[in-house]
Amino acid sequence: MEYAVPNYIYTCATEDGVVVLDARRGKYSIVPGDRARSLEGLVLGWPTLPLTEGAVGNQTIPSSLLDSLIRGGIVMPLEHPRLRVGEPAAVHVAHEALLDAFAATEKPKIRSRDVVKFFLSVTYATAMLKCRPFEGLLINLRQRKASRATATAAPSIAYIRECVKIFSWLRPFAYAESDACLFDSVALIDFLFRQGVLADLFIGVRIRPFVAHSWVQVQGLAANGLPEYLAAYTPILAA
Repeated sequence: MEYAVPNYIYTCATEDGVVVLDARRGKYSIVPGDRARSLEGLVLGWPTLPLTEGAVGNQTIPSSLLDSLIRGGIVMPLEHPRLRVGEPAAVHVAHEALLDAFAATEKPKIRSRDVVKFFLSVTYATAMLKCRPFEGLLINLRQRKASRATATAAPSIAYIRECVKIFSWLRPFAYAESDACLFDSVALIDFLFRQGVLADLFIGVRIRPFVAHSWVQVQGLAANGLPEYLAAYTPILAA
């Protein structure tokens, strides 16, 4: 029997194994080392781990591992009627920030409509993260981007920088950036969308200890994170 990773499961390979993000449950899990490597080439959509000394590949999949992955919905038989396989996409972490430290301190011109849009975005982030499953948020973000896919031209970097600066100046009136990176990223994406800017939600992970982090990228630039900090994370999702 052949198996595949369904489209609501996101994975990334690290030296310690494969990290799995289940978007329906909003939960992470880790398939360690050789157990993860035993699935390479045998499960459609399963990532390939970096080569390490002493690594053993293409083993027979342990039945206990396969059973647990199937029970968890992480892997499905290809003939399963509800299986939807996603297209793997290249995920590149930004090497440059939209705002440098000096630019971030310059007060932008903030109009009343910017304030209204900001608080609408805070409301959007609150509703999406508290009232809907994480998968619903991803679907909504992608649908909104698809609805603007026929836009004639992308906004200029100067305009995008000004929008991000406005958001950064308004943020302290609603919440602290350090409190919740996912909330901050969702609110920023919505604010930019209301300003005519399409942005991408990124989630990355690191092991030992396990930490997940969210940030926003626009036209390949980091909007709410420092590239040297983001480089410590292995990207698992971009939406």
